[in-house]
Amino acid sequence: MSTPVWRSHADAPVCCDSQRNVLLGNPGKDIGHVLENVVYLELIRRGYDMYIGEVDDVEVDFVIKDEKGTKCIQVAASVHDENTLARELRPL
Repeated sequence: MSTPVWRSHADAPVCCDSQRNVLLGNPGKDIGHVLENVVYLELIRRGYDMYIGEVDDVEVDFVIKDEKGTKCIQVAASVHDENTLARELRPL
């Protein structure tokens, strides 16, 4: 495993879901992005320092740091499919 790389989460594309739906024309079809926005906003509300992480060129959705240490968080609407589960767990 290569050395993890953390970068600022400032470049994360977070926007109002209604704006996203108007721009992309797919209302309610991508629950994964909606969940990522919810998690992102909650982590901000809780005051975490947040980053996007990469391990072996695979992105970690959120890397948070506080006085207790560093934690990696993956967000997925469902991991019932084995391929989805493997993809989500790979960087962890």
